[in-house]
Amino acid sequence: MWRLRQKVGTDLVLWPGASVVVVRDDEKVLVARRLDNDMWAIPGGGAEEGSSFSDTAVTELREEVGLEADEADFEAFASISRVDNHLVTYADGDVTHYFGIWFELRRWRGEPVGDGEEMGEVAWVDLDDLPQPRLHIWRRVRALPRLARDRTLPGLLIRALRDRVVGAIDARRRRRTQDRVTTRASNERSRQDADLRLVEQGA
Repeated sequence: MWRLRQKVGTDLVLWPGASVVVVRDDEKVLVARRLDNDMWAIPGGGAEEGSSFSDTAVTELREEVGLEADEADFEAFASISRVDNHLVTYADGDVTHYFGIWFELRRWRGEPVGDGEEMGEVAWVDLDDLPQPRLHIWRRVRALPRLARDRTLPGLLIRALRDRVVGAIDARRRRRTQDRVTTRASNERSRQDADLRLVEQGA
């Protein structure tokens, strides 16, 4: 961002990013207190040059709260882009419109701890008892992760669609594997038949 600002000055910049809703088995969500404004937030940040949304999610989770996770375990469930919520004008005049993807994460490695630079205290909280003060975007955190839970109709539909896609991919892989096995077996029988004919001709 610093290099870009040297070129465009304070003009409006679009900055993509990613945020992560980390959910424990008891449905509590990981939050951390930001050190720049003392508000509770979820891990997340802007993308670096050459990074995808999921790359950014992995990196921000590691850097801000010390958790490691595999990219395949991040499930995108929402996007943020509303100008009234995510257009920021800084004291130096810089104008930035933040937009990005939110991910839900239920598998990770390590224990969360704030990095001491961006994030301080961390806590596991219930979605119905969120801490104060908190960023305005928490209303989105409260509602959207529930779509991935089996006890909601949208959650059932989402998981059914995902399972159907995964099942189709697995079935295709199995067919390809079986086809390779069948081809190898057929080739082996043909080779054996050819060897037998050679033996018979020699006899």
